[in-house]
Amino acid sequence: MPGSGVNAQNIVRLTKETGAKEFHLSARESITSGMIYRNPNMKMGRNMIVIDEYTQQVTSADKVRQTIKELEKISK
Repeated sequence: MPGSGVNAQNIVRLTKETGAKEFHLSARESITSGMIYRNPNMKMGRNMIVIDEYTQQVTSADKVRQTIKELEKISK
């Protein structure tokens, strides 16, 4: 099952090149965290890894819909 990086821009090509009928995608987008207290002197991952701890990655219904819409164009 193709996954990791599947999106509306490449799902048609992936379908044609692999013949796959099922896909795995996260369709994520960043949203602002509900965190109220923010300490500017403390960071997740210290200096080695930059992680924005004030955002969350969530599945976007719009991205899922758009990806399905692209796939439906070739399945008719």
